[in-house]
Amino acid sequence: MKKLKIWVSKALAGVMTLMCFVGNSAPLYSQAAESSAPVTINETDSGNDVVHYVALGDSITIGDSYVWKVSDYLKSTYGNCVTNNLAVDGWQSGQLLDALTNPANSCYSYMRYAISNADVITIDIGSNDLLQTTMQVIANCFSCDVTQIGPVTAEWSNKFHTLSGWELYMHYLKAMVIARSINYELNSGSVIPAAISQFESNYKSIISVVSQLAPNAKIYIGNLYNPYVKAAVLYVGDYEVLNMERYAEVNLTKMNRIIANNAKGNVVVDLYNTINDPKYIIGDVANYDFNPHPNQDGQAAIAAKFIAAMKSGK
Repeated sequence: MKKLKIWVSKALAGVMTLMCFVGNSAPLYSQAAESSAPVTINETDSGNDVVHYVALGDSITIGDSYVWKVSDYLKSTYGNCVTNNLAVDGWQSGQLLDALTNPANSCYSYMRYAISNADVITIDIGSNDLLQTTMQVIANCFSCDVTQIGPVTAEWSNKFHTLSGWELYMHYLKAMVIARSINYELNSGSVIPAAISQFESNYKSIISVVSQLAPNAKIYIGNLYNPYVKAAVLYVGDYEVLNMERYAEVNLTKMNRIIANNAKGNVVVDLYNTINDPKYIIGDVANYDFNPHPNQDGQAAIAAKFIAAMKSGK
């Protein structure tokens, strides 16, 4: 029974760490100088030219991210670089699309203005479409709000440490019902396919709008990496609830296919085959810390991949 307690507690702890996916904050308007017309980038530009770089994305892109290494590269190459990091923590593709197309959105005017003046644009969006939808599925299986997953799973975990005998066995049976529900809904249910289908629609529109706003800009699109390579598998007893690596691989492969098929001639930067090792991730995924964000090495690897694409002259 002690072994059962450990297995179930680890599984529930793993679910709790998934809460790091959920976030929401304001766009980071950094180093935002304004210009009335875009500047065309070419190798003969003088050192006095200004390159306008816009970064679109989610929490992977904000803060001390790859954006600033890309910005430094553009500055060293073309003389000066004005960078607008318009990423927003927690954004899904639908939220980016709304900011680009809905005049009532508080980000609409500035975002469209910055993009229309951009010479270089990087886009890294879509991870939250899968991850936050996954959180919602898990919340539904626990019959709670997504914001309550942490407390609810903590309560379940605590009971495995405090109950004994028949009460512990009954608690285990209830946990198995939830575990099987999570497994079925994530791997065979309709919610995840619907989210990926909606991502496809949103993504097509995002690329279309950005391309129309900045027809002369170079647009570099990062595909989606799997942060759960070699991640611990979630079990309740001997029952496999969720193989994080396999689950992410199956669904991110579908989403990356959508990105590749709808890039509309823009450059797709392969992050999927770049950030494919736990050494690039903040979380200790082999030990149930599922924080998916890149660490400093991961951010450097992402930056290097974008910069390599820019250097290739594509």
